[in-house]
Amino acid sequence: SSGINAEYGGLKTPGKKPTMQTLGRRASAMIHTPCQKSQKRVWMMLRVTMSIFLIVTASVISVMPILIMGILMWAGVPLSIPPNVHHTVHWIFVGNSAANPIVFGLMNPLIRASIYKRVRSVFLKMNNVT
Repeated sequence: SSGINAEYGGLKTPGKKPTMQTLGRRASAMIHTPCQKSQKRVWMMLRVTMSIFLIVTASVISVMPILIMGILMWAGVPLSIPPNVHHTVHWIFVGNSAANPIVFGLMNPLIRASIYKRVRSVFLKMNNVT
């Protein structure tokens, strides 16, 4: 009486049979959508975890040499480090701080799309393409 035909999966089909296409869409909506949303959420969490892992790993790798040198100097251990090595370790430390915003930006799809649009427009202007 309410227009719901239980024989055809609860579709509102007063007096006519649903087509295979209608049944397919209904089944797809019932079965695949929650799974796809959950799968999308898992991939998003995986991307976030991966970016955090990369940032932490890069930070640890860049900070460790200068930290070890500082601890050894504080402990009074005589170090015979060439000035070039000391400067290189210092610049790796500083370079990491400069690279973090770039890495975060490239991991973000919105920023990556914006950079792509900007680079493309500049390239097209350089080549006089409209």
